Amino acid sequence: MAVRVALRIPARLTLYTVLGQSSERYSYLVGRTDEQAFWDKARDSFRTALEFAAAGVPPELEPRTVLLEGAVVESLAALGPDDVDVLVSGSRGYGPARRVLLGGVSSRLIRRARLPVAVVPRATHASAE
Repeated sequence: MAVRVALRIPARLTLYTVLGQSSERYSYLVGRTDEQAFWDKARDSFRTALEFAAAGVPPELEPRTVLLEGAVVESLAALGPDDVDVLVSGSRGYGPARRVLLGGVSSRLIRRARLPVAVVPRATHASAE
């Protein structure tokens, strides 16, 4: 959806993802070196996913990628008008049994963000075709 909107405006597209920090550290169980290796691998995986997503964006949108680290909602909510015009966020779409309207992250993001947020539900198999 963000690509379609950006193409109509036209605008640059920045893809953000957040490597959320664990609320608990396990270095006392696995050792600090192994824990650091895990976070390094996770960071590389997130960067790879961002680059893969950017490769699917039309070049006229001049896609760029930004990997943020920290608490997911707080990191995205800290983005302001100098960073983006509108933040487009996906929703996992767990359904009404889990959340009536929005997922946990997207609903908290809407309340805390300093800029407009558009939440796009995850596509179903039928609508993705």
